[in-house]
Amino acid sequence: MKTEKPDAVLRIRRVRPEDIPEIWELHRGGMNQYRVGVRERVRRERYPDLLNPDLYYYYYPGEGELLAVEYDGQIIGMGGYTKINDRTCELVRFSVARPFQGSGVGRLILKTIILLAAQRGFTSFILQTSVRQDAAKFYEKEGFEDTGIRTNSPRLDKELRLIGALGKNEVLDL
Repeated sequence: MKTEKPDAVLRIRRVRPEDIPEIWELHRGGMNQYRVGVRERVRRERYPDLLNPDLYYYYYPGEGELLAVEYDGQIIGMGGYTKINDRTCELVRFSVARPFQGSGVGRLILKTIILLAAQRGFTSFILQTSVRQDAAKFYEKEGFEDTGIRTNSPRLDKELRLIGALGKNEVLDL
């Protein structure tokens, strides 16, 4: 990692209600980094799950998860999934703090989310990202394929899909 501390521990866990201010800032930082251009008021309307202390309303166990990666007591990454149907889920809210981008944190979150979703029976994973962000290249490198579908959103204009679960026989318990 770029900002290593010898005694710091990297931990992945479920997001808790008290994490909301920190995950909101992480999300804002990612949006601002790529100049996605969403005003604060609009952002609050579009991403209510990142502001609601009742996280289970959005990420009901078995139908979704929202995870945080903690390093030295600070949240440096997050990501989750939500159910679309019995076999397909959407990967959502992926963000890694700028100093940790390229360090493997994003890959850790992605693999963990896919593994958790696969254990719950999901075999197809979709996500939407912006062609402005480096994230599309990252996801394609991880096996996601461009569906060719372009959304109506100028901010999330590229859809990617991964078919088949990774690590389906492995066990992960958070």
